[in-house]
Amino acid sequence: MPPLSRHRRYEFSFASLDTRVQVEVARDGVVIRTSRDTFSPRRKEAFIRELAAEGFIPDEYGTAGPANTAVRAQPVRWMVDVSWIELRLSRRERLRAALARLGRGVRRLWRRDR
Repeated sequence: MPPLSRHRRYEFSFASLDTRVQVEVARDGVVIRTSRDTFSPRRKEAFIRELAAEGFIPDEYGTAGPANTAVRAQPVRWMVDVSWIELRLSRRERLRAALARLGRGVRRLWRRDR
């Protein structure tokens, strides 16, 4: 695999676990963020092997030992973190939300002026 010049991020969804996963590959290792703590240590190892086999992360990680280590000195770090999840709204939904906020503001101003 060629040397990494920048971070790469991939997102996965596991509907059966009600969990979303973001995999970030950088020069100093791999960070896997999950929306919930639903992966067992065994499943974490299998997921890492799958990522390597599919080319998402360098092949060296496919021979990882325990879930928080790798053959090379760069670790695979797992964390539960939802800060990366963005609510993706359509333009129509964003417009409705903006109009609702505007309407609430107008009602407050209207009540103050009375």
